[in-house]
Parts: sequence; C-alpha cells; structure tokens
Amino acid sequence: MSNVDPYSLTEIGGTLTSENLNNLLAVDIVIDCHDGIEKKEKLLYFMKDGSVKILHIQDLLVKTTQELKYVHYLLRWKNKVCKEWSDMILSTIRRRLDENRNFNGNYTPMYLNQKGEDVEMQRGTAVKELIFGMTQLNLNPDGKEIAYLLLEEHSLQRSSIQNLRAAIYQINEEDEELKNLKERLIQILE
Repeated sequence: MSNVDPYSLTEIGGTLTSENLNNLLAVDIVIDCHDGIEKKEKLLYFMKDGSVKILHIQDLLVKTTQELKYVHYLLRWKNKVCKEWSDMILSTIRRRLDENRNFNGNYTPMYLNQKGEDVEMQRGTAVKELIFGMTQLNLNPDGKEIAYLLLEEHSLQRSSIQNLRAAIYQINEEDEELKNLKERLIQILE
C-alpha cells in the first residue's frame, strides 16, 4: 500500500482496489473543538495495519463513488452524528449518479428499498390506495418492495424532495384524480 493516497483508500493513480477496501477496518467521526468556539468534524479511517487516516469534510467530496459507498455502509448504524454524515455521503453518491444519468440522457429516478439498494422506478405505475384509513400513493404496486407516499396535507409538506419527485414521475396522467394530485405535488415541490 505504498502508493496509496495518505488521505484516501484510492491509489495515487485514481484507482480503488478491493485490497484497499479490505484494509479498512472501521470508520468513525470525531469533533475537534478549539477554545470551545470552532468545531470541525473529521472522519477517521482505522486501517488493519494499525494506521489511522484523518479526513476533513471537504475531502469527502472528491472521493470515488465506490469508496463513498463503502464508508456509508460502515457509518450508517453507529450513532446520530455518524448517521448524519452517512446521509450526506449517500446524497453525494446519488447526486453524482443523477448528474451522470442526466449527462447521458437516460435518467430514471431511483428509490432506496428496505435492503438499502437503489431500485429503478417504473413510469406511470403509481396507484392511489386507502390503507388503515389513510390515503396513500403506492409507488411500486407491481414490485416486491413497498414504497408509499402518504397523501394527507401535513405528510406531503414534510415529504422529502426525492419522494415528491418519485411520485410525480410515477403518476399516470390518464386518471383525472391522479392528474390533479400530480399538479398539487408539483406546487408543493416548488
């Protein structure tokens, strides 16, 4: 591992090997305080050989997607701070994937299933359902994974941008009721 970047798992040429990923034992976050005023969060890579790599938040943005996915996997269940960083890493990964899809011209929205995997959405498959007295939009009626959007006004206002975009993408405009719902979702999104 002599030609590996000291602040990353990636080799100096820009490639990431499975050997380098296997050498990463754990990931943790520390908050560095100076005089109780300035706080800087740092990411620590604990390697199997006993060494530690220290990364600043701005360093994360230049990592390879594969390295970010691995770090996200290690961080996601530790604690609240790690969960926040894990979410930031995941949004960075998704933004990169979205930029690549938009650049190539074949963009299809994805949603995260219960296993933590990205699944492509099928266009025009959303179905409005009444479940346990709550009106919901089933975003994946044909699939095994469950993806719902609650249609109560307070729930829609708190919905994430990704969920609203997914619903807009999947609503079939042939049904008049769903067409009105799509217009309402677009207004909420704006």
